[in-house]
Amino acid sequence: MTTVITSKRRLKQLVDERIVDGWDDPRMPTVVGLRRRGYTAEAIQLFAERTGISKAGGWIDYASLDIALRDDLDPKAARAMAVLDPVKLVLTNWTS
Repeated sequence: MTTVITSKRRLKQLVDERIVDGWDDPRMPTVVGLRRRGYTAEAIQLFAERTGISKAGGWIDYASLDIALRDDLDPKAARAMAVLDPVKLVLTNWTS
């Protein structure tokens, strides 16, 4: 994946030097880290199905993981918008 450290040696160094709280830290690109970040198991499976298996190395954009999460959550979670701190607006030159 682009812009993600995936080297096991480098990830182990982060854990050993206590830069992260462990393998399940939400900042880690592990399955447990993704789950703690809020990714569903179905979204991770959908991402894996879409990327496929290849013996050759390649680059996968990190946004494709977010797209898989959105595709998984769209039918499950309702979206809503609200204005929590509205600004009062007076229109003086509006003709109805």
